[in-house]
Order: sequence, then structure tokens, then C-alpha cells
Amino acid sequence: MAAIDAIRSVNVSSAGAPARPGATSPGAAGVRPFSQVLKDAVAQVNALQLEAQQMAEAVARGDLTDMHRLALTVERAQLALELTVAVRNKLVEAYQEISRMPV
Repeated sequence: MAAIDAIRSVNVSSAGAPARPGATSPGAAGVRPFSQVLKDAVAQVNALQLEAQQMAEAVARGDLTDMHRLALTVERAQLALELTVAVRNKLVEAYQEISRMPV
């Protein structure tokens, strides 16, 4: 869910707006670059995957007996990965469509 919140925090309202004299640029203070948002989202997904792996190892060792908590953690990590793959697929699809446009 944190990955979705990070994506929502990106300010894209001025993407299609015409330039006005004295208007601030999209790189104004408080707006993170899209590449940084993607890096942060991938890092969060990786952290969720590592947490799920560590919990599964703890269950295998017998250190953790809360299977419900393990199932929730694994499902959260799986959903985050599926969302990441879906976003990647859409980005690749958009890139391919743009590259097919005549110049």
C-alpha cells in the first residue's frame, strides 16, 4: 500500500497545462522526480519480499508459530510484486507505443 501512496504523491497536475509567465516549473521545491518515486517504490517492494522471506525462515526454524501473520506478510509481498510488475508492463507498453509514432 505504501507504493501506491508514493505514486499518488507525485504532482502531475501541471503536466498538460500551458506555460504561464512567472509560473513555477515542474521541478519546483516539494516535487520529487519520477525516477526517485520509482526507486523508492521498488525499494519498498524489496523490503516486503525480504520481510516475508525472513518470516518464512523463522517459521521453518520454529521461532515463529503465528501462521496467520506469516500468511498476511507473504500475501502483502506478493500483491506488491504483482502491482510492480503491472506498472512495469504499462510503462514498457507506453514506451513501445511512443517509439512506434512517426516523427
